[in-house]
Amino acid sequence: MRPRSCRSGFTLIELLVVIAIIAILASILFPVFAQAREKARQTACISNLKQVGTALMMYTQDYDEVLPHHAGDPANFLAANAVSNWARAIVPYSKNEQMLICPSAPMDPRQGVLAPTVNRTSFQGNGVVLSRLGKSLAAIPNPSDIVFVQENYFTFLVAFNRPSQINAATATPQQYRWWHLVDCRAAFSMVPRLPRETGCGEQYNSRHFGGGSISFVDGHAKYRNFRTMRSSEFGLLPDEAYREDQVQAFCNAGGSCAGTIYTPAF
Repeated sequence: MRPRSCRSGFTLIELLVVIAIIAILASILFPVFAQAREKARQTACISNLKQVGTALMMYTQDYDEVLPHHAGDPANFLAANAVSNWARAIVPYSKNEQMLICPSAPMDPRQGVLAPTVNRTSFQGNGVVLSRLGKSLAAIPNPSDIVFVQENYFTFLVAFNRPSQINAATATPQQYRWWHLVDCRAAFSMVPRLPRETGCGEQYNSRHFGGGSISFVDGHAKYRNFRTMRSSEFGLLPDEAYREDQVQAFCNAGGSCAGTIYTPAF
């Protein structure tokens, strides 16, 4: 009798079963790894906003408790000849331009390849407190509840104020728009889609799992879901809860941006 030869490999069926198991495990684990990476970026983002809040408090101490004023929404906003803006005011206190960027915020999709020296930020100031003429910290009744800076889904080449004042700097009463933004423009179609406005998404404070990091006037920072925000947290009247429609604040599919006009509460 000849001895039987030992098996020296796997059958095709066995290999296919192993490959199928690996594919199933990968489909389960890869989203978990992606979420873990995004959670780490969220942590880095809120750390950057805490630095922004600290720099804000240092600035106000040096300027008789007057918050930075924001004369306009400038590009190249850290340049010496740029108009006064909140970002240029606080960067000297941290010596760190990277604190103005959230690591996971993609670049404005309308931009091409940029030089590394071009100013950019994924945060935007609150125009009610970072006003065109400057506002005293003492004039804000509840600094721990009022937004100083919030996230945008994107990184821009402009230091924006949102909400922003839409009438003259010295006008009475002041008028503001865009404390959030239901964005229906095709160029920004990657922002999180809204159930009721399926062709639109919320651009502000929506970078991380349906929310974003916010720095408040007293210097602390925390994560908030954009659906829980209210106009009063920006110092605006009337006090309204978030609405996902093209009424409060929007840019429609044609690119026209408008919405409710608010007045400051202080």
